[in-house]
Amino acid sequence: PDLTNDEYHGLQACSSSALTHLLKSPAYCEWRRTHEEEPSDALVLGDLCHIAALQPELFAARFCGIGQCEAVTGKGTRCTNQGSVMLDGKPYCGVKSHAPAEGVPDPRKPVTVAQWNTAQRVKEAVYRHPMAGTILNARDAVKEHAGVWVDPATGLLCKCKPDVRVESLALLADLKVTVLARPDDFPRFLRSNGVYRQAAHYL
Repeated sequence: PDLTNDEYHGLQACSSSALTHLLKSPAYCEWRRTHEEEPSDALVLGDLCHIAALQPELFAARFCGIGQCEAVTGKGTRCTNQGSVMLDGKPYCGVKSHAPAEGVPDPRKPVTVAQWNTAQRVKEAVYRHPMAGTILNARDAVKEHAGVWVDPATGLLCKCKPDVRVESLALLADLKVTVLARPDDFPRFLRSNGVYRQAAHYL
């Protein structure tokens, strides 16, 4: 089905992530299902890279890159804090007196300029890659499309959301963001993060 990201995550069904949590304990799996954790910087960057590469038309509409605060301090120098909100098209930090009282907030989610630029560079690198570029540019490539089914062995409702499905190539593909991209390191990344279980769940 064509589900939004919120609809997909709100669907009470067995996912690859839930199975990974279940390996620790059923109690941990249930806790993760009912508690939303604050995403780490690594998860935020991974989400940015996914959207930049797979849904570039949504990237600029959902995120804005924020740099150094534009406010001038009492000493007459520019504030050195990282901006956290965009008002009237300019970044401001969390110091209340720095932001204009009547400023119009940007509705997009703020990310740092460094995160924004990294996501754009990852996107460019992925599309330059001979195999990844072929997959993503395939005429029948379907990106971020959810699958829902009932497992015949257990009767459980299951779900998955592969990054890319290309029927003409008979493949499902996922984009993984990691600093361990060398041929000797990447297999260890796949094993330690249980990506092989994700492949089994998809297929």
